[in-house]
Amino acid sequence: QATAADLLARTRDPLDEVRVLELVILIDTSQLAYRKALKTGLQALALLGETLPLDPGTPRVLSELILTKARLVGYSDSDITGFPRMTDPRKLAAMRVLVLLGPPAYFSSPNLLPLIALRMVRLSVRHGNAPESAFGYVIYGMLHCALLGAPRRGLAYGELARQAATDLGAQHI
Repeated sequence: QATAADLLARTRDPLDEVRVLELVILIDTSQLAYRKALKTGLQALALLGETLPLDPGTPRVLSELILTKARLVGYSDSDITGFPRMTDPRKLAAMRVLVLLGPPAYFSSPNLLPLIALRMVRLSVRHGNAPESAFGYVIYGMLHCALLGAPRRGLAYGELARQAATDLGAQHI
């Protein structure tokens, strides 16, 4: 942690700062310091122009779900897997941070996990697919099963996530 603080004090580039914060998230998560990992991740996301609440309520989750479903209107599964590759370094960094926040959100702020996935899906629609998009798609599929009572659509998003992971080289996720 002292090394990370030293590196953060020396860095001038937000992307470099985010790289250090990604390591801190991993360390905190491995030490079961989930709230600390989440706070660090939200700090990293803010540096990248993405904000999420630490403890969102159910109304926020539902409104984000509606927003995401609206964003996907008119896109077929093949359209989604055919999105161009994400190239913006800030959005790619945001996707990496969002994946890292999945486990601590699951254990410490359950309503944040759907928001993470929904943000990842919307970033993928707007900026193209990244390897991490597969994580967003699979959680989005789970939301279809658990919240929307649409297991067939959930399964389709699971398949879409598998295809995206294969196509984008996301075996590391």
